[in-house]
Amino acid sequence: MISTFELLFKPQLPKAITDSNPGLAALSRVVLQGYFLTISNLSDRGTALSVTLVTRTPGLDPEKVLARFDVIGQNGPASLKNDPPPVGQPAPLEGELVKTKLSVFLNPHDTGLLLVQPDATKAAVRDAADFELRGYVELSLSASNLQQSSTVLVTAEHRGTFFDGDNKAALGEIAYALPLASGGSLIELVRS
Repeated sequence: MISTFELLFKPQLPKAITDSNPGLAALSRVVLQGYFLTISNLSDRGTALSVTLVTRTPGLDPEKVLARFDVIGQNGPASLKNDPPPVGQPAPLEGELVKTKLSVFLNPHDTGLLLVQPDATKAAVRDAADFELRGYVELSLSASNLQQSSTVLVTAEHRGTFFDGDNKAALGEIAYALPLASGGSLIELVRS
């Protein structure tokens, strides 16, 4: 496990509070918050990695979440795929774990940045402004990785931007590091 994450695109104060106390509406800004994971490959070989976002149902909806992986400044798309249920098993029930995976590749001694956030490019997500998802992130060697082990250096953080009620003007930003589950950022990944 790497860290927890929280994706947000919603007002800071719940609508029920601002509806019952309209004077608070001016204090409630909309926040767009994403999860950023920086990964450095410290090995002398290219490394294929699987990043897994673990949530409870309803889970991460790839249609409402934007993922990008950037190594050379091009912010290429990262494909999010929910793990299918085992053969003969129904889709996850309410309260069950949902694992969403994406694969990334890093050349030797290269660093990449993964961004996962609500997809604000979609009008339905912007108009609803009611997206909230929490979970945790796992990192492992991809099945396509030829090495039995690899050493990586990781940092995880949340970054967010605050907007006015019309989602037009940026009013401020936040960025903060997240504690890593291992207590350190140097991780040795070993095929199990």
